[in-house]
Amino acid sequence: MDEPGLQELFRRLNENLFQGRLRADVHWSSRLRRSAGNCCPARHLIRLSRRYHEAYPDQLPLTLLHEMIHLLHPGHGPAFRREALRVMGAVGVTDYRQFRYARPLPAGAGGGPERRGAAPLRRREYVYACPGCGRLFHARGRWRRRRSCGICHPGGFDARFELRRVSGPAGVPVQGPLPGLPPAAARPVTDGGKGRQAPPQRRQQR
Repeated sequence: MDEPGLQELFRRLNENLFQGRLRADVHWSSRLRRSAGNCCPARHLIRLSRRYHEAYPDQLPLTLLHEMIHLLHPGHGPAFRREALRVMGAVGVTDYRQFRYARPLPAGAGGGPERRGAAPLRRREYVYACPGCGRLFHARGRWRRRRSCGICHPGGFDARFELRRVSGPAGVPVQGPLPGLPPAAARPVTDGGKGRQAPPQRRQQR
């Protein structure tokens, strides 16, 4: 995509998701090697890594949306997170870390892992889903005990709403979709939470 195409993509996203209130010039950069893009709100300037998006052309809209939010919120604090979750819900992205962090560059592309933000992608990332409401719960490691959705049943563990693992480390999908989940665009998004733990099983006394 050439730079007029980048500007047109910015215009469409701005009108559809930000009510046309953002203003920025968007350019390719061949010098960005440690980030997928960057934003200078004071200069109304967004630069996108040409090298990263040649490797991952499908990531262009997400990177641009990420940098567009930085026009409103320069850091990655709570205000950025709230706006990111709103935008994610509108475009059907359910995993906050997929939006927050970029992918590692493939072998042979040179350099280290590219980043959208200031921290690398966590390799051990698990995602669990509730079969009732479809909410997604992210965990840094695999849970050893059964848990249920605290939204559907706040009174303790309930097997009807037991959370099921839907992706493994680094977002690798688990084989077989979770039956009964609403479409991805309709799922509420959560960036944390551990659900309700099941009580530990007691061994029978001999």
